[in-house]
Amino acid sequence: MTPEQQSNKEAAERAHDAGTSFVSQFNEFADRSSQFALKSLFLVNGGALIAILTFIASLIGNADLRSAAPSVTAPMIWFAAGLGAVTAAAAFGYLTSFATLSAAAAADFRWTHPYVADSKASVRWKQFATVCHVVAIALGFFSLAAFWIGMLEVRTAIQSLPF
Repeated sequence: MTPEQQSNKEAAERAHDAGTSFVSQFNEFADRSSQFALKSLFLVNGGALIAILTFIASLIGNADLRSAAPSVTAPMIWFAAGLGAVTAAAAFGYLTSFATLSAAAAADFRWTHPYVADSKASVRWKQFATVCHVVAIALGFFSLAAFWIGMLEVRTAIQSLPF
């Protein structure tokens, strides 16, 4: 190998290492961010559900407003659905990680180029990971939508109270 070829090879290896490092760091950031988003959605929907339960308890405690309590229970369904969706999203997030790891472990490692190639099993794991990823994202967005719909339902229910 000529000195120029060696120099090019070393430059390529540095560039490959930098690209791999960037992908690894960004993947870690994306994973932490998605976990934070799911935890936030869990807390927001759970907190709203607790607040509605507390509000209903205060309505039931007031003889004049006791009859209005059932109208305030409708938003609970949305907040509970949001909690269920975000919990399922977290489960699908785990399945995405598991399937991605399984795909990497199922790859065909070789001593000739390409050194790592997809096997039939790794392709199936990648497809499963993609489906789980899409489902997790959809459930996360549903959880957010459920929170907003629940909040609109709360507003409507409060406006209908006989004050």
